[in-house]
Amino acid sequence: MLRGQIPVGICTDSQGINDDEDMFTEMRLVSRLQRPPGITTQPITAHQVLHMATLSGARLTTFGDQIGALEPGRRADLVLLDWDRITHPYVDDDLEPLDILLYRARGTDVQMTMIDGKIVYEHGRCLTIDAEALTAEVQRQLRGPLPEDRRKRRRVMAELEPHLERYYTGWSLDTPVPYYQLHSAR
Repeated sequence: MLRGQIPVGICTDSQGINDDEDMFTEMRLVSRLQRPPGITTQPITAHQVLHMATLSGARLTTFGDQIGALEPGRRADLVLLDWDRITHPYVDDDLEPLDILLYRARGTDVQMTMIDGKIVYEHGRCLTIDAEALTAEVQRQLRGPLPEDRRKRRRVMAELEPHLERYYTGWSLDTPVPYYQLHSAR
């Protein structure tokens, strides 16, 4: 897709399936999953992965012309990272900073987050909301009984599951090529 100049974006969409929402982990995952086997094959670069998470990721939203880059006319959305923590205890001086960022940084290394020029997170604290009160309210609401529509979806899924299992019985993914190649552009 990248060779065909098709925009490829990386994002997280909710904590429903990925409860850490760590964009650095997602970038690492993309880099590792798209690394072709072999010594002579060229993997995607840290620069390409970062581009997918910033400019290309923004381009795939309705805010593409407003976010994704630090340049005049765009919103000032940025994070400040603890470079000492990322590089602790040691990083070779020959490594590229973007490679270090991609393979070592984690969401916990974020020291400050700015959205549209306003600092919203700093030193482990949300500055624009009462995170503890919000968490308590979410927990309170989730402790209650499931809404009827959710209970109905669960009943339907329970009824469908044996049919799906029967349908897929005997399917084999044993192929002579790596599984990921079945789903990648050639």
